[in-house]
Amino acid sequence: MTDSTTSIPAESSPAAPTEALLIQEQGSFAFGGTVVERPDGATVHTDHGYVQYQIPVNAKKLPIVMWHGYGQSARTWETTPDGREGFQTLFLRRGYPVYLIDQPRRGRASTSSEGIYVPGANDEEFFFTDQAFWDAFRIGEWDRGEQPRFHAGVQFPQDPESISQYLRSGAASVGPDGFDDATREVFSDAVAALFDRIGPAILLIHSTCGAFGWRAASKSENVKAVVGYEIGPYSYPISEPPAAVPFDIPELEPWVAADLIPDESFDRLARIPIQIVWGDFLQEHAYEWAPYVARSKQFVAALRERGGDAENLFLPEIGIHGNTHFPFSDLNSLEIADQLSAWLARKGLDG
Repeated sequence: MTDSTTSIPAESSPAAPTEALLIQEQGSFAFGGTVVERPDGATVHTDHGYVQYQIPVNAKKLPIVMWHGYGQSARTWETTPDGREGFQTLFLRRGYPVYLIDQPRRGRASTSSEGIYVPGANDEEFFFTDQAFWDAFRIGEWDRGEQPRFHAGVQFPQDPESISQYLRSGAASVGPDGFDDATREVFSDAVAALFDRIGPAILLIHSTCGAFGWRAASKSENVKAVVGYEIGPYSYPISEPPAAVPFDIPELEPWVAADLIPDESFDRLARIPIQIVWGDFLQEHAYEWAPYVARSKQFVAALRERGGDAENLFLPEIGIHGNTHFPFSDLNSLEIADQLSAWLARKGLDG
């Protein structure tokens, strides 16, 4: 794959975990949402997100807002499966205020205006078994009834406790979380409201969060940059829809379909720096992943055509190998964090 970039010089490692981490302020609150009024006059507050935040002593100007992907929660960013510091703590140590999101209808955000829904609890959905997650997220291969296998050189811990922690990190939604227009608006409106409240900040998104994250970034002038880790759905200007991308998995159609947004919204994305980061083993799993990579390249090209500052970063191309769908929690997560720190510095966002 050839799109993007030369190697970014890594910054020095952060303070050792044994060094005290000084927090000036911390807390949590709900953001966005609606109020549903029942026929009997009772009301229910719904469809809000939840955020926990920490602000270190002598903090940098721009916070980092971290938004999880499909079947996940803010836990994605907290601690790695093998117990090391996750991106939350790594970037607090580097001086950034950090905000961790549970998106509407997920985790601590909880209540949904559309009723209770737990996907995969009583059916055989494509993405709700240990084996399906293992394969799709490119850790290795795992046939039902067999033991999991690892890709050679994968940056993932292979001890039983780490595997257990990883497989127990999921979080099902309590309401619809698909890619229909109504759901995209609920989620993106809520996160735009978060940025309107906290002010200018950097947005980190993961995986299918792209279905909502690009719209959220287009709705608030306070989103100053977006870094996406292995993003699924992408937004494009409605006047210039992208070419069709071939794929052979019917279940992936909503995940690969182009999200067409107003041109003025897409132009907002073209005014901020954007980087999309990809891990390893994409060729080995091209059947599932080639459509996402193709869409990402179309997205970057569309932004550049409008003067945008956008790039795809394929980690193997700069000598970083073995990463899964969760590069920020792999064994080399410190190296991945260094890449992000250097990119933020290069864009003048680390002041």
